[in-house]
Amino acid sequence: MQILSIKETCKRVGICRSTILQLMQDRKFPRTIQITPKRKGFVDSEIDAWINARIAERDAEAA
Repeated sequence: MQILSIKETCKRVGICRSTILQLMQDRKFPRTIQITPKRKGFVDSEIDAWINARIAERDAEAA
């Protein structure tokens, strides 16, 4: 398991920071975890699950 920074997460999912923050606010994106008092990150397996859910939605719409 790895913890991803916001920059790594943006690169991994292909969307910008502000979009990720908006999706988090709307509870449509995995929340961060506190790493240190000044640092937060994303759990990579949760990001993978989010990506897989988007793929499943796409495939369900195509069926």
